[in-house]
Amino acid sequence: ERDPQVAQQLVLTLGMAEDETRPLAEDLIQQVARKHLANRGMILATGVSLWGRKDLPLVQELLEGKKHKTEVVGPWKIAMTNWSRGIKFPKDMDPDHRRLVRDGEVTYYQSCVACHGSDGKGIQVAGTDFQLAPSLVDSPRVKGDPKQLVPILLHGLTGPLDGKTYQAGFMAPAKALGLSRERDLARVLSYIRYAWNNEGGPVTEEDVKSIQKKHAKRTTPWTEAELKKLP
Repeated sequence: ERDPQVAQQLVLTLGMAEDETRPLAEDLIQQVARKHLANRGMILATGVSLWGRKDLPLVQELLEGKKHKTEVVGPWKIAMTNWSRGIKFPKDMDPDHRRLVRDGEVTYYQSCVACHGSDGKGIQVAGTDFQLAPSLVDSPRVKGDPKQLVPILLHGLTGPLDGKTYQAGFMAPAKALGLSRERDLARVLSYIRYAWNNEGGPVTEEDVKSIQKKHAKRTTPWTEAELKKLP
């Protein structure tokens, strides 16, 4: 916990806890965060791991701003404004789809935002014309058939995309980002298919399992040419 980077990773890992382990994880996250309140990385990690939990003691303290210095509280309040971005859902939207998108938003900010950005357009590498990752906004793969999207998260992607080369040159499979469960993949894919006016349909756990089974023997990242050939 003394090393800020180790503490950040611990907080992000605890943030993935669910069900009966969630309350204990939230208590531990607050304990760890209190030791690194001025650390920018910890602010981001805690922000995504305690997403929307304004009822928690540490969050209330920081929002009230009475127990901590202004220079400490300020960045925390800015980070928490992300909790109120408020994706709008139509009244007749299927509750399960809505839940997938909301949960997927948290997963996206935990695992994907560093390269794809909060606006989904890809992070620009300072001083260059390169982006770390391709835009997810109006992407034909994101808005198209999940059969060509799910494999990217399962096995990764390499090489140019739409005639453009990206700084990373390689997208690691979701497992490398800590996303190994079908539920996690369904959530984050449902989010990126709906966010930024993409407004695509959901990807379910069953969809992920079916596609995963189909490509069970695959061990290498996909290329754009290979994805286009998928039925």
